[in-house]
Amino acid sequence: MVNSLPGRWGYTQGLWDGRLLLKTLNGTRLCVTDRRLVPLWDLEIPQSRGYDSVSSDLSRIAVTLGEEVRLLDSGGQIVGRFRHAPWDQFSSGATAFDRGGHYLWATIPPAEDVDLVVLELDTLREVDRRSFESHPAGLEPLHHPDGRTIGWSIGEGQDRVLIRWSSLVGDRMELRLVPDEDRVLIAIHPNGHEYLTTPHSAGPIQRHRFGDDAVIGRLDASEDMRWDFAAGYLDVDRILASVRNDDDEGLLLADRDPMKIAARVISEGSASPWPTVTWVGASMWVTVGDVAAELWQLD
Repeated sequence: MVNSLPGRWGYTQGLWDGRLLLKTLNGTRLCVTDRRLVPLWDLEIPQSRGYDSVSSDLSRIAVTLGEEVRLLDSGGQIVGRFRHAPWDQFSSGATAFDRGGHYLWATIPPAEDVDLVVLELDTLREVDRRSFESHPAGLEPLHHPDGRTIGWSIGEGQDRVLIRWSSLVGDRMELRLVPDEDRVLIAIHPNGHEYLTTPHSAGPIQRHRFGDDAVIGRLDASEDMRWDFAAGYLDVDRILASVRNDDDEGLLLADRDPMKIAARVISEGSASPWPTVTWVGASMWVTVGDVAAELWQLD
């Protein structure tokens, strides 16, 4: 263990340069840390209804609320609102800033399926929108290394999971809908040429070629274990994945190409006996639990 940060954290996401964004489990506080999990900035926010985001320079925070996307400055003051129809009790939204600091992506609820909109950051003027052809119970944006593409990992409860890829070309949104309905988008390789999925229920971890989604590698769990949702690229050549059975949960280290199990990872001294991997990269990963977020590094 490299470091720990006390608190009940709900999720962690990377901010492109090694910094991390953490959100509390109750959805009322955001915290940005450096790559060593040392806090740099934190802010109390209105209790949100989804996946919130922070711009790379920390000047803007986008919060998903029941009937609007609210834009805050670094001190928590309201600088803009994009109003929409109310979310129902079973659905939630998400936001994502582009890396250039010009646009904000957001999901909003119309009458039926959720729409994805791209907004001009300074004015919150709507630039374009497309239907997600989904009504998410939860979703997470993953930034592609090309700096303009965002992958959307969408969950519809027990029914199905979906993957969408979006980008902005000029003032037109391009949205690609992946046909599979049982694969969870979990990580994008640092070189951007492939991505990783875990099974919605049972099945292998798979590597997919970015662009046409073809399966280029698969890794099955042992007979008495199953892959959990959490996995990621520990570095360019290795994958770290969560595995469980009815009584236990752990982490396995795997070679990427060809895919094969290399070792079981032992996390000694964790405050979370069954930690969930929430961020992986640069040979380090973060787990969250009821007591603390913890930063780990492979020996």
